Amino acid sequence: MIHFDRTSQQSFDDVEEWLQEVNCTASAQTVKLLVGNKTDLEVVVDSVVARTKAERLGMNYVETSAKSAYQVESAFRTIAMSLVTRRSAEVSEASHRSLSLLSAQKRRSCC
Repeated sequence: MIHFDRTSQQSFDDVEEWLQEVNCTASAQTVKLLVGNKTDLEVVVDSVVARTKAERLGMNYVETSAKSAYQVESAFRTIAMSLVTRRSAEVSEASHRSLSLLSAQKRRSCC
């Protein structure tokens, strides 16, 4: 999760730098979520602008308030669902490869 303070333009501007740091140590399969925090206060960073940046960076976006607990659980659920979806796709792909190999072996072992 990459959090930024929605009441601070500077915090939002630093998101790409933080993401680069994460990408230096994380694998390409790491699930990343952009979280705009402090929605309970007067915000500077517009939701549409933040969502657009998240999409451009290949991340989902959630707005939260740690103070009121608004959508905090949703942020964790979003990460969890992304992990489950990714894992399901990996299992499906692995199963498809196994079936393809079995099919190829059957054709080769004919009479």
